[in-house]
Amino acid sequence: GADAIRQLDDAGIAQGVLLSQAYSFASPFAAADHPDVVNMTRRENRYTVDAALASGGRLKAFISVDPLVDSALPEIAYWAGQPGVAGLKLHLANSGYHPDSAQDIAKLAAVFDAARKAHLPIVIHLSNEKPYSAVAINRFIDEVLPHAGDLPVQIAHGGGGGGIDAVQLDDLAAYGAAIARGAPGTKNLVIDLAVVLLEPGEDPALGRRMAEEIRKIGPSRFVTASDWPAILTPKAHNALQESQIPLTDAEWRIILANKAPYLR
Repeated sequence: GADAIRQLDDAGIAQGVLLSQAYSFASPFAAADHPDVVNMTRRENRYTVDAALASGGRLKAFISVDPLVDSALPEIAYWAGQPGVAGLKLHLANSGYHPDSAQDIAKLAAVFDAARKAHLPIVIHLSNEKPYSAVAINRFIDEVLPHAGDLPVQIAHGGGGGGIDAVQLDDLAAYGAAIARGAPGTKNLVIDLAVVLLEPGEDPALGRRMAEEIRKIGPSRFVTASDWPAILTPKAHNALQESQIPLTDAEWRIILANKAPYLR
């Protein structure tokens, strides 16, 4: 927590959100190494919440769960209403989520229901290793997102998994269309720009198209974020991003000043 506060101070940021990585213990990619998933999940969430509580209000904590395991709903219920807990982080790639699986969609929808009842806004990393099809994205929008109601939902990484690519931009357009038609669950939908960055040598046209999609949706729907401490400090991240996505200074000022609904 103290490390995070120093990074906020260096970047001139008033508040930050700590996202628990407790979802990783139940991941099918790592579960064999974690025999006590329930207790390890609880301890990791407690660590994150305690760091936020020690910050004097500068940091908010999002607990996390793997939405596909049986312990997800009890873990959400445990943290509902507890001091320092501001929301729920979901990471579908690490959870082995299959976007075309009716069973996985139903489990994710149940977690959205539980988060709504617990008044825990959601930050969700949707992207898997294999790009989602248009059908898969629209199933999420039509079959899962309505379960959020008016709960704030934040789509991580600009709708992708980090970087900028053509499929991600198509997915971003789908969120924009849902927002434009007032689809259920989109009232407080925001999109973060964590690691929405070009790799060295990538086509700058991708950055230009990202700017176009942001304009279509409206800069007020976007918030800054980073993958610190894994990738870049918030200050370095934002500076690089501004150099790669050619929005106007006025548009960047809007995004940099935005607060996600759960910080208001």
